[in-house]
Amino acid sequence: MPLGFKLKIKGGEVIVEDCSNAPEKKEEPDTVEENSESAEYELFAVVSVITDLQENGRDNIVSCIRVGPIGHVRHKGGAAYQWYLFNDFSIVGITPQEAAYLNHEWKIPCVLYYARKDVNNKHDLQVLNPVGQQVFREDVSLAARSGQSHITFTPLSIDEEHVLPTGQLVAMDAEFVTLNQEEAEIRSDGTRSTIRPSQMSVARISCVRG
Repeated sequence: MPLGFKLKIKGGEVIVEDCSNAPEKKEEPDTVEENSESAEYELFAVVSVITDLQENGRDNIVSCIRVGPIGHVRHKGGAAYQWYLFNDFSIVGITPQEAAYLNHEWKIPCVLYYARKDVNNKHDLQVLNPVGQQVFREDVSLAARSGQSHITFTPLSIDEEHVLPTGQLVAMDAEFVTLNQEEAEIRSDGTRSTIRPSQMSVARISCVRG
């Protein structure tokens, strides 16, 4: 699977060129705007189904995601891209070759996500609705008979809001509730098949400062 490709429109025909092994070159924004008949795309994410060859029906969905410089701002010299394998709660760094590797017997792709190289130069990336300080002051609970007397923690004070610097390390935890139970059936061969997965909703999100 190519890590990148170029699309060209020439003479009314679409031409696809593999540029996975092409040397990295920096294009000026003006040059990209003028060359409107071609565009380069890079692979940014792969979602695959992993099949257990020893136990039938034990499939697992994993994703390989290419994280950019913004995701590495806390690392020294983090202005680089790195591939990561997300397998449930396990996150490990991998090579681009491992992310692009496919096997029809046990690793079947579901989603291939390619992004245009110059997409950031064509759009305004400014956040329109930034998260304000008010969300840290409110402690709203949808539970019945909830009140300040049930709070077992110390909320973030107004003075702390101005003290916490950018990049402050915090811990986050989420809790979910099941709205609809999973519907499944047992086949004649003994395997279990899911008809409708369970539907869950976020019940609590906690952020703890260190």
